[in-house]
Amino acid sequence: MKNLLRKFISFSIIGVLNILVLVNISYASSNLHLEGRDRFETNMKIVDEAVRLGANTETVVVAAGYSFPDALSAGNLTYKYNYPLILEDARLEQKVARYNPTNVIVVGGQNTVVKNRSLEQRLRARYNFTRLSGTNRYRTSDEVIKYIENRNNQIYYGDVGVRGNDFPDALSAVPFAIKHGSLVRLSDNAANNFDITVGGGVLGNTKRNVSGRDRYVTSQKVVEEFNTDKLIVVKGNDYPDALAASTLAGVLRANILLVNTNGLTNEDIRLINTAEEVIYVGGGVPIYNGGGTTPTDPTEPEEPDNPTNPTQPEDLEPEVPTGPTEADYERMNKKMFRLVNEVRAEKGLYLLEWTDALNDAAQIRAEEASEYPGHIRPDGSRWVTVFEGTGLLPAGENLAASHTPEEAMDSLMGSAGHKSNILTETATKINIGSHIRPDGYIEFVQLFAY
Repeated sequence: MKNLLRKFISFSIIGVLNILVLVNISYASSNLHLEGRDRFETNMKIVDEAVRLGANTETVVVAAGYSFPDALSAGNLTYKYNYPLILEDARLEQKVARYNPTNVIVVGGQNTVVKNRSLEQRLRARYNFTRLSGTNRYRTSDEVIKYIENRNNQIYYGDVGVRGNDFPDALSAVPFAIKHGSLVRLSDNAANNFDITVGGGVLGNTKRNVSGRDRYVTSQKVVEEFNTDKLIVVKGNDYPDALAASTLAGVLRANILLVNTNGLTNEDIRLINTAEEVIYVGGGVPIYNGGGTTPTDPTEPEEPDNPTNPTQPEDLEPEVPTGPTEADYERMNKKMFRLVNEVRAEKGLYLLEWTDALNDAAQIRAEEASEYPGHIRPDGSRWVTVFEGTGLLPAGENLAASHTPEEAMDSLMGSAGHKSNILTETATKINIGSHIRPDGYIEFVQLFAY
């Protein structure tokens, strides 16, 4: 394998110093490793490197940092057009401004990304702002494809189909699809027709399926289909690094190889050895240095993928939250409680009673939702199971991530389903939980009961 370091030897000392300011680079077996303290810092190191290599900063794409469904569709844009992809956190506005773009494209609905209305207004005032979203992840996928079709004045037939209820296959498929002259589409319709599907459990008809027994073997087969001299290696059990890597993959026209954090297989090593350039992305990704990693047994995958019961994406390295004190959380929770009853009073409804019986349940759900957004708990059960042992019956759960109770309520009242819970005529009691997320947002949980 050619020495990647030689490719940079022609840079001046000043140029090298500038690179070191932007990107924390370490070398293993003459390969580049981009890693930050968390997903957001890793994301920015990837973007900085992509920009240095020629990414198109006229447009910046924004995706959710904690929710993968809508974000999956962003890969079509970032790989095809070499746009930088920024994962949203509390510093989004400053990060976008750093690249001075003309256009900002947000992929996902107002309940998942750029949820703060004042933030969206500021972005709209400064840039040509476009939001691509649908009623769910599949319709968002459709909207992204329509955007590309309209821009290119071209209809894409026979897209590469993937299932949309898990992230690995969709991320592996993006380089494959673009090189195939197509786009990745999340499929929820058995009537869809595809030239190729990637992974198992894809709804629709296909002329050919590229898949393996798990996400890692599927990724290997996809890389083998369109083998290039450039390869990006990223762990396959956490979507943010793999999604962010699509920016760099687009600039380099590289493949993305998903690997198991337990170690590289012999096939992984073979693919790495056939590449001229290899870039490792993110923390926990095993690095091949010519013999320093022990291949895993290829006959016994650690984490087999079941298309009918896909694994939940994991956040393996959460940051230690800092910020609000316990007293701060209590004040915010009680403020949210007052806001709920103020809205109910305005509508002529009875006031809900605060119940201490749900203190633990609300806090548990706030902490869970800050790492696993949505109403499914980390163990795969529904949110209602948190009521077990409380002596109360569940009537609804609302989740909102924001900086203040007021912003969270504003967001909830803008959603028909959440508003319906707030104006419930079934529940008689309520409890509020809150927890700071690694991106600086506060995850608020409203539990309604009777």
